[in-house]
Amino acid sequence: MNWTGMQGRYYQIAGRVRERLGTLAKNETEVRLGKEDQLVGRLREYCGVSLEDAELLASQVLFCISHH
Repeated sequence: MNWTGMQGRYYQIAGRVRERLGTLAKNETEVRLGKEDQLVGRLREYCGVSLEDAELLASQVLFCISHH
């Protein structure tokens, strides 16, 4: 696994933590942001894209899903 993949794995773990804390606090924004972090991590780990590209793609995907 390369450095981008390791950073992607970190984002996935941090996203899970953020999502679970948001669930415990009943904060839907934190839950959504946690899921977005997980998606960014998956994109970075499996596709090897930069952080900026992964964040842009994740926000576009989540926007399309939420407005469909």
